[in-house]
Amino acid sequence: MKKQSLIIVIFLIFGQILLSQESGILRLSISEAKEYAINHNKQLRNVRSDTEIARHRYREALSQGLPQISANFDYTDFFNYEMEFGMMGGGGDMPNIDFTKLDAGDLEIMKMLSGFISDEPTTIKMNNSATAQLQVSQLIFSGQYIAGIQISKIAQLLANKNLNKTETDIRESVIS
Repeated sequence: MKKQSLIIVIFLIFGQILLSQESGILRLSISEAKEYAINHNKQLRNVRSDTEIARHRYREALSQGLPQISANFDYTDFFNYEMEFGMMGGGGDMPNIDFTKLDAGDLEIMKMLSGFISDEPTTIKMNNSATAQLQVSQLIFSGQYIAGIQISKIAQLLANKNLNKTETDIRESVIS
């Protein structure tokens, strides 16, 4: 009796294992298997993402030829700062210059400079300043730009061909 019940239990366990394995099997026709392989293949997903990257790089290369606008604004605040300075360094004497060795042009310059020199310090109030800049540029004729567009277009075509080839290879491997 013990042997019979043990044999029945063993058959039930193996039968259950066989039935559970049987239910996990995916049954597909060839066309369904090809579609399943194309939708779930990791290599094909990578090739599709490479195709998208190539498409975005082509659009990026095209956008470099579009008008570019840049703006800049600078503001400097000196906080009502006043600068004080004297030409003779605080009340010094005029340097001793031999005017006989100077030509007429140099003599005129020295006379003009001596009119500016005084013993009193000069005060300059620093004013606030602001500058604004707007720049617009566009590539019209650039060999590098045209070559870059053509190269990125070729890269996009190669990525698309690689995608088609990979899909064809997957279909053929599923059929075989």
